[in-house]
Amino acid sequence: AALAEAESVAVRSSTALNPTAEDETADVLRVRLFETVDRAAAAGVIETYAHLWASNKDALPAEAASPELKEQFARTYPLHPKLLELLTEKTASLSTFQRTRGMLRLLARTVHLLWRNQPPDAYSIHVHHMDPGFEPIRTEIQEKIGMRQYAAAIKADVAAVPGDEPALAQRLDAQKFPGLTPATSYVARTIFWHTLAYGDTARGVSPEQLRLAVCSPALEPAFIDQARTAFQSEALYLDDRPGAPLRFMAEANLNQVIGRYMRDVDAGEVRAYLRDRIDKLFNLPRGEFNAILFPAGPWEVPDDLADPRPLLAILNYESTAIPADLRQPPAELEDIFRFKGAERNHRELKNNLVFVAAAENGIANMQTLARRKLALGELRKPSNQQELADYQIQKVNAEYHELDLKIAQAILQCYRHIFYPSASPMAGTTLPLGHTILELTNPDNPGNGQMHVERVLYEQKKLLTARDAPDSPAFVAKETGLAGRGEMTLQQLRLEYRKAPKLSILLHDTPLLECVRTGIQQGRFLYREGNQVWGPGDPSPVIQISDNTFLHTMEDAKAKKLWPRAEPLRLSFLANPTTIGKGQPAEITVTVSGGVPPYTYTSSDPRLNATATNETQRSAKVSPEATTTYQIEVTDSRGARQQATAMVAVREGGAITPVDLTPKPPTPQPPTGYTAEGPLAAALSDLWEKARKAKCATIQRLTIRMFDYGAVWKVHQAMATVAGGKVTAEITATLAADGVEELQVSYRGAVDKANATKGFLDTQLRAAKESDFTASYTVAFEPALRLDGDAPERFAKEITRYGGGEAFVEAQAGPAA
Repeated sequence: AALAEAESVAVRSSTALNPTAEDETADVLRVRLFETVDRAAAAGVIETYAHLWASNKDALPAEAASPELKEQFARTYPLHPKLLELLTEKTASLSTFQRTRGMLRLLARTVHLLWRNQPPDAYSIHVHHMDPGFEPIRTEIQEKIGMRQYAAAIKADVAAVPGDEPALAQRLDAQKFPGLTPATSYVARTIFWHTLAYGDTARGVSPEQLRLAVCSPALEPAFIDQARTAFQSEALYLDDRPGAPLRFMAEANLNQVIGRYMRDVDAGEVRAYLRDRIDKLFNLPRGEFNAILFPAGPWEVPDDLADPRPLLAILNYESTAIPADLRQPPAELEDIFRFKGAERNHRELKNNLVFVAAAENGIANMQTLARRKLALGELRKPSNQQELADYQIQKVNAEYHELDLKIAQAILQCYRHIFYPSASPMAGTTLPLGHTILELTNPDNPGNGQMHVERVLYEQKKLLTARDAPDSPAFVAKETGLAGRGEMTLQQLRLEYRKAPKLSILLHDTPLLECVRTGIQQGRFLYREGNQVWGPGDPSPVIQISDNTFLHTMEDAKAKKLWPRAEPLRLSFLANPTTIGKGQPAEITVTVSGGVPPYTYTSSDPRLNATATNETQRSAKVSPEATTTYQIEVTDSRGARQQATAMVAVREGGAITPVDLTPKPPTPQPPTGYTAEGPLAAALSDLWEKARKAKCATIQRLTIRMFDYGAVWKVHQAMATVAGGKVTAEITATLAADGVEELQVSYRGAVDKANATKGFLDTQLRAAKESDFTASYTVAFEPALRLDGDAPERFAKEITRYGGGEAFVEAQAGPAA
């Protein structure tokens, strides 16, 4: 009723409303709309506005600082001068707008709405107080002015009628400015009214004029800019052409088109795309971690060192999402950390496993950006670009490429929860699991996921890289169990390291090797390879991690008499007397010095034989019928071996039985060559059989050629301790790796001098993309290896005691027996 009365008053004398000058328009409108206007109060309000304009002159057009605007406001109050300017210069330019009746109807409806709602920010009547969400004003726009083409824009972006879903501006106000002046709605309404004008150049408003039209004592220009920026980025019907003023279009803009394509993207496509992008960010072929993407359960996460890198399990965001109020690790994460394999055995290498999980509140953004990327990809197809203008096509192409960075940022900001083995468990679990948050330090260059995981764990002092100082030897010995066991292979030590949550995670073996070296220097450890040992004061060894290299605590080394290093094993084997008459007695005595007891004695005279004895001297009475040479071999507990002979000469009729002590083989014949191939032990056995069938007496020279570097290193260690012959090693390798087109390495020389080459090549061959490797070991037996006993079999057992592999063997056999 009140609105109808206001309209009737305004229209009753509308025929008389024909001001002769623009200045008279405000007076006439005031007379028709208001009974009275408090001029004294108006002066105070206008001064407040003038102070606001002066304080923000840098953000407003130049006219805001001019006295004319203040004077104009005094003439138009309570109508804002920019409202009157809009109605007389833009709205009135429309042929469908009845200047007299139209202004009165719009303003009557606006005054009625303000009087009804009485908003606290209404210091004067602005353009934005003409609310298209108010049904009478909306009817005026669509029916009287005839601007039905903007109905969709009003509904989607500006103001929805009660009962409909809120328009964009209303949603942004609720989200960003709850309880405050609805700045976004004011911005949207002002832009809309400036859209209604005749001529393309008249349609729209600049950001500066928008700030002047909307600002009031309740709304600063900076606040208006925030609202405008948020509205522009999401509005569906704003003109998005480069250089265009702020104005609405009757047709949806590019955002609307993209939104339509986004709705057509299947959820499965989004899932597959994100899986691929997450995989590319975290699963790097040459990364520091061995990434396991979206493991379904413990059976998909190994518990071994087949790949020496630590494991990084990236959990599926659809099944595992971390809430903002995290109170305990996810159940599926705990399950993988606790168990391994389908049989659900207990996981051992817990200090070798790190988890990355998605934040619940980051998943939607990640999915939305992926969906937009796929939609833009579809929109880039020529058949789908016919509805786009050239500038929109350029914008689609640019955003398509820009989204790569945004999606990478979104994934890394989503996958920000890191769970790692820790001696100080997080709340809610008894498992040794810690938790930390990944923050991007440089969002404009996010890099890959592994580098951020490495950085965060490093900051937590949980990670050791190749350049870091090692954990203390005493601490490592305690946590790995070496301190209790006393002895451990280096391979087992590395394995135990990966089990102990109190220790750092090893990205490389270098810190472990440095820990061993430091422990040797400090006198805590003893390193042993075959019969060779390294202790404090020795030159630093080339430490190999294998099942055939050992680390001892110094207590264990002393108990096993490995340290202090024993004197070399020496024998004295004498006969007393050395010459006897036939039937007379003599005594043969062997005396041992050095070595590490217990000793094993093996003699041609069984009375001297003994096993595992600490005796350093043994004797036997002999009465040979003829001059006899006795042999003995003594082996200590470490496998060191020495041989000796003693001769008892027998006189017959006053003369000693002549014995030629110098070996005089038959007339030399050219050696005969034999070959065999297969597993090393089997190939050697085949070789001995061939030589024996040919009735050869000895093997003078043996060459072993192998091509698998893993097997070669096992044989290499045994070759370094071969007794009874000179061993020459020849190693050649050609390889290619990242950044290395071709690297050639060759070595020829004594086997015990090849360790440095071996150590270098072991690392390079592990990292190589392609490699060609050959190792040959040639043994020149001194004296020749006899075939009439078990010496060849003992030799074969000796050189394969650490393992073997496929080999080609070749022997030069001595003359036929």
